[in-house]
Amino acid sequence: MSESTELTLDAQAGPPAQSTEPPSEAQALFALITGPQANEIEIARLQMMQQMYLDALMREREVKFQDALVKVQKKLPSVVRTKHNGQTSSKYAPLDQIVDVCAPHITKAGFSTTFQPYESKKEGWQGMHLHVSHSGFTRTYDLEMPYDTTGPKGHQNKTEPHGIMSSIMYLRRGLYCAAFNITTKDDRFDDDGNAAGRHDTISREQAQKIEDMIIANTAEGEDRAKVRADVLRIYKIEWFEDLPANRHDALWRDLAAWKSKRDKNKTHPKADNLQQNGDQARPDGDNSTLV
Repeated sequence: MSESTELTLDAQAGPPAQSTEPPSEAQALFALITGPQANEIEIARLQMMQQMYLDALMREREVKFQDALVKVQKKLPSVVRTKHNGQTSSKYAPLDQIVDVCAPHITKAGFSTTFQPYESKKEGWQGMHLHVSHSGFTRTYDLEMPYDTTGPKGHQNKTEPHGIMSSIMYLRRGLYCAAFNITTKDDRFDDDGNAAGRHDTISREQAQKIEDMIIANTAEGEDRAKVRADVLRIYKIEWFEDLPANRHDALWRDLAAWKSKRDKNKTHPKADNLQQNGDQARPDGDNSTLV
C-alpha cells in the first residue's frame, strides 16, 4: 500500500485564521504577498514567495490532519468479527459492519473519505485509491490485488466481473482499516474488552513480512494460494493483520520450519509441512499442518 498527499486550497478563504498567538509562517507570508508592499516586489520573487506560502500552508494543514488522526484512532473501538468464511474456517468483520461502528467517530472528527477504483498496470489486478481529507488537506492511500476469481486451492470459482467486484470490496475494507488503524476481535471478547483486555493484533509491517515469506518461497498460482489459505485456516484468521500479537512468534517459527523443509525438497513441494510448534497450542486445539 502506498500513500500520497494533496493540498486543497480555497482561493476565496483568505489567510489562515488569526489568533492571539504569534503569526505562523503561512500567515506571515500571506501578509507579505497580499499587502501593499507586494506591488514593489519583483514578479519572480513574488511567485517564489507565493509557492513558499502554499508549502507552509500545506505543512500546517498536514499537522492538523495528523493531530486529528491520532485523536480519532484512540477513540475507535475494535470491531467484532461476526461473519464466517467457510473457505478459511475463520470469522471476519464485513465492510458494512466496520463502517457502522467506526464511521460516526471518523466523520465527527471532521474526516471525509472517498474511494476511487483504478485500473492497475498489472494484468488481472484491481487498484483502489482511498482519499482521506481533513482541514483542507488530503492524504491518498493506494492498494492493489489480483482479481478474486479463485478459491483457496487456486481453482476458479467466479467470473471475471464477479471477481473484480469482490476485489473492490476487499480493497475498500483493507484500505479503510489501514488508514484509520482499525482492528477486529473475536466475538468471545466483551464489547468493552473487559473479558480479556484489548485483542491486540500484529502490525501491518509484520503482516507484510509473513506475506513476503510466502511469496518468496512459493510459485505464483495454485501453490501460493494454497499455502496462504492453509496458514489462514490453521490460525483461524481472515487476514494476516488479524493474527493476535501473541501468536506472531509461533506462526513465524512455523513458517521458518516449513521453509527449511521446502528448501531441502524443492522437487516435491507438496510433501512439505507447516508443523505446529510444541511450545504453544493453537486455538481450539487445532493441530492442522500445511501440506
